[in-house]
Amino acid sequence: MKIRSRLFSLFLFIALLIIIGFITEGNVHFLLNEFWFNAGLLMLILAVFIDQPFFSTESNIILNGAAAAISLMGVKISERNAIWYILLLFSAYLIIASYIIAYHRSAKTATKNNFMDFITNLNRKLGRPQVLFSVLFIWGSIMKFGLSNQKANFLYLYWAFFILFDFIGIGFLLDRILYPISKSSRKKIGIIRKLIEPNLVEVELGSDVNMELGIRIDFLNNNKITASGILIDDRAMSGLRIGRVVLDKKESEWTSIITASPDRLSPEIHESHENPNKFIGIVESGTDISILRTLVRPDCAIMEGSLLEITYCVDKKAYYQVAGGQVTDITTEANAVYRSVTVFAEQLGFWTESLCFESVPWVAPANAPIYVVKETNHTCNVTNDRIVVGSIPNSDFPIHVGIEDLVTHNSAILGVTGSGKSYLAFYLVEGLLNKKIRVLIFDHSRQHCVFLSKHNPKQIKNHEELKAWLESDSLLGIYEYQFTRTQSTFPKVTAEFLDVVFDIMTKGAVLKPDETAKARLCIILEEAHSLIPEFNQVTDRNDSIHVNHSARLLLQGRKFGVGVIVITRRTANVVKTILNQCNTIFALQCFDQTGLDFLQNYMGTRLAHALSILPKYHAVLVGKASSSARPVIFKVSDLSKRWCSQTTTENPATQPK
Repeated sequence: MKIRSRLFSLFLFIALLIIIGFITEGNVHFLLNEFWFNAGLLMLILAVFIDQPFFSTESNIILNGAAAAISLMGVKISERNAIWYILLLFSAYLIIASYIIAYHRSAKTATKNNFMDFITNLNRKLGRPQVLFSVLFIWGSIMKFGLSNQKANFLYLYWAFFILFDFIGIGFLLDRILYPISKSSRKKIGIIRKLIEPNLVEVELGSDVNMELGIRIDFLNNNKITASGILIDDRAMSGLRIGRVVLDKKESEWTSIITASPDRLSPEIHESHENPNKFIGIVESGTDISILRTLVRPDCAIMEGSLLEITYCVDKKAYYQVAGGQVTDITTEANAVYRSVTVFAEQLGFWTESLCFESVPWVAPANAPIYVVKETNHTCNVTNDRIVVGSIPNSDFPIHVGIEDLVTHNSAILGVTGSGKSYLAFYLVEGLLNKKIRVLIFDHSRQHCVFLSKHNPKQIKNHEELKAWLESDSLLGIYEYQFTRTQSTFPKVTAEFLDVVFDIMTKGAVLKPDETAKARLCIILEEAHSLIPEFNQVTDRNDSIHVNHSARLLLQGRKFGVGVIVITRRTANVVKTILNQCNTIFALQCFDQTGLDFLQNYMGTRLAHALSILPKYHAVLVGKASSSARPVIFKVSDLSKRWCSQTTTENPATQPK
């Protein structure tokens, strides 16, 4: 509904309210000092401009509650009875409860509270202008006129009419009356060929018509609009220009297409604020709960990782991310062949107030229009228990991870040399340190000391220094392996150091059933394929024993608040006993088939295969710590300049992997 139509509805009801008020009181003094009129006016303005098109969030309820409280404060002290105090307390409740709910959702991003959801739904019903201000309006009318005043009955009838009336209908009616569309201004652009589905129409377009996909088209019969829809396809086939139009979801529209003859098509460009993003197609056959499938023109400007949106339930948007595509030949009834690109997009879900993606529990609506998200405006101000690691490509949807979950449920950063995994590791280490979580790095690459030098890392050389560090106030400790011709000592050294760690971290620990200890220590295994290699990759048979010992220790770490982040460029060479326990995976560019097969279990076939063509500093994130309930492709924050500038003078040759 256009703003123009909303204004028409508002002015009509305000004029009607003033007329009825004049009939009731015999003058217009009520315009300045009567509570019932103020309550009725607020009910109109908030309902028509806020509630009707947009009402959904706690901020709307806070606005309504504040408006109600302010209007109640205007009631004379002599007229304030028990009901007045109840209404004021109720308005205060709406404000406070909605604020608490909004704060709770931003602070508890990973939890779902059924009681909080119940209170939210209750407040959203009670906080609507039609409910809240109806109570105020009726109470004010009774206080002023009583129940037996015949003239006051007009006010009660007005209220009933307001509650039951269709704002959108009257708005469109007035829009058409005051701004009629002349017959000469409408250009015929084509005729209907056939109704393909109840809301999908094939049309024949004129060769001289210049239109873009996504334009809204009106169907006319005897110069009256009988239906309206969106142009979703426009192709030249067999000497004709054939288009497809998906109709609005109204049965009356597609039934009118069947009975109307002759039919005309006329374009009408709707206001740009309805959807600023670019239309690309509709939900096609083959779509399921997890995967969105659509056909697009070969020249459509989208890429892997692009964000798509469709509308559920009137105004609720669900988001999908392009994960693949293939060229498809389509044969028409006349045996003409044309080519499209079949796009596959993985579901991300609804974007919530807690800056997370929440899964959609059902399949996308058939034939629903799909848009490429280009214009977004989302804040990155997440709570201090999370850290933003990047964003959806070509958008500002932030992707963030829970710091505690990274540790207590173990994590892995996987990717080839040069993909950006070390920069990401440095960034996560800083997030852990800021949270006062101790970090111990087993550094085979010998680069963490250089890039994390500003955090004053303690360089550990033996078991005694490790014990001293664990009992000190220092948060960052790094052990650097000595280079040798053989790696057979690395698994042994790793196991021995882990023994020391767990001897100290388990002393005095009290285990509680079904309760994960708070994160205390994060162990980072850099170049993990050398430290905990797969059993068939060891150079010495005894190394298998050491790797197995390390695995047993690390798998028990969660009980004591000890977790691990595995970093490797060779997924196939890391012992799967540990890797399988990593609940959060950052997968950057990857080529080896064994690694792709392993990651397929976490993110599905399509996204696993996409890893081989991911651009630099792009990754797939999946797991408990992620802000998305489903796997998501994201662009890692630009971190290279952050460390390269500080290491240029110290070691110009140092390059993270």
